Amino acid sequence: MKISSWNARGLSAPDKRHLVKRPLTKMNSDVFLLQEMKIKVEKVDEFKKYCCKWGGHFQYAIGSMGGLGILWKPDSIEVRCISSYDFWMACSIKCKRTNLCFPLFNIYGPIRTEDKLRVWNEITIQANLGELGKVIMAGDFNAILDFNDKVGGLRKPTKVMEDFREFVYNCRLVDVIPKNGKFTWNNRRLKFSNILERLDMFFVGEWWMLSNHTLKTSIEPHCGLDLSQLHLQFPMNKLAAKAISNF
Repeated sequence: MKISSWNARGLSAPDKRHLVKRPLTKMNSDVFLLQEMKIKVEKVDEFKKYCCKWGGHFQYAIGSMGGLGILWKPDSIEVRCISSYDFWMACSIKCKRTNLCFPLFNIYGPIRTEDKLRVWNEITIQANLGELGKVIMAGDFNAILDFNDKVGGLRKPTKVMEDFREFVYNCRLVDVIPKNGKFTWNNRRLKFSNILERLDMFFVGEWWMLSNHTLKTSIEPHCGLDLSQLHLQFPMNKLAAKAISNF
């Protein structure tokens, strides 16, 4: 199974929408998480027509900011939206072929420092209502775990990183490091003005690690944009067999 995640930085423009189809076709993704779609209510039906072959659920943009979406292949995946707020979306994912179910969170971390802790607390509460051990959380968190997740620019406030690490700890999450790189955001400026950050991540619950199978994440090239697409892949057959044996 393959899950992809991308901060699209706006999908109202038709010339940018082809980048959405790539993970679902050429990259063979089963689920595609979108952040910062910036699509208003009146534009959602138009976007759904563009993605007519896939199922979709959307959290509308607030003004010209934010907006979350999840797309999936309906022939192999069932998705039920559990809860949806301004900065995150919680869904239940079921693979039709194996009946494996798990909670999936699509997250766009707020920019403002005062909003971050509120959002981390909201997600922690929601995650603890379900199967926390089988959770997968992904998206653009707009936060880093430590100073090594950023090169160039101003240093992040220590308190913001501590709050983010505490959120990860409280949800008992494991950070799945990409195999082909680290930084997912590049301001694309030259020399000393260049800034790199690891803002997009995949976190998984304890069950995924105890299943004794390797989860692989990879970074898709920038495609001329400042934010990369991120992919998580894992073998469904073996994971499903492990889930049944642990039932």
